[in-house]
Amino acid sequence: MLPCLKHGGYPQQTCDGSGLDRIENASYTTYAYLPSYADLVSYSYNTFPHDTEQPSKDDLQPHLQYFSELIEEFGLGKTFAIHLLHKHWTLPQCKAIYGEQQTATISFWMSGPTAFDDITLSKTRPHNICVSPDGKLITSEFRAGNVPGVNIDPKFVAGFIKRIQDHKLEKIFGLQALPEEDAILREVVFETCAVMLDTKDVASRVEGIDTGWRVDEGKREMTAYETHTIIDGKHVPVNAGAPRSSWQVESCLREKGYLIS
Repeated sequence: MLPCLKHGGYPQQTCDGSGLDRIENASYTTYAYLPSYADLVSYSYNTFPHDTEQPSKDDLQPHLQYFSELIEEFGLGKTFAIHLLHKHWTLPQCKAIYGEQQTATISFWMSGPTAFDDITLSKTRPHNICVSPDGKLITSEFRAGNVPGVNIDPKFVAGFIKRIQDHKLEKIFGLQALPEEDAILREVVFETCAVMLDTKDVASRVEGIDTGWRVDEGKREMTAYETHTIIDGKHVPVNAGAPRSSWQVESCLREKGYLIS
């Protein structure tokens, strides 16, 4: 099992609002006072910047090169990608980002804030993974599905965490558990959810910013495989409403010209 789903020894009691007064004005370094793992997940997510506020690609490149060599060394190019940590919303206490696969006339993942008590970890896999201030891997975004049966060498985990801590990258880089399907992805954000599409369904004119990189097999370099849609240089919701179904999502994207007709 991936270490980020073992909770790192954090308490896991049901969210009941206890301890909220202790974290409202707390700094990130005082997270140890949070009452549960659920609180740590939401609190960590809320510390991430928006993707357009992250460093430039040139500044990121030396770290991406290191991570590509690390992933290739341990043969994990089909298991992990590197994710540019960012947030779309401010999560209330005891909520996490959780996604499920949806199908209308096209297939896509739809994710959004979800009550932690509604997420069954035994039927959930990590999607985005970050490093906590005390050097543990924790899941910052979940998806429905089974945890992949992959043995992860502890030396890989140690090497990743050391790079993050040595260069203070806790709010910049995380791991992303790669899905089984081999696709280049594009994300579009709504007010209450985010939709991840296969780029083969997305109109080429739509502007984006790279937020995920994976290692090409046999190479020690990373290529972008996940891009987030931006409007006028910002990663903002594509509409003012909240879609209630996969069909409404697809209808809105077609109406705005985001999808290939």
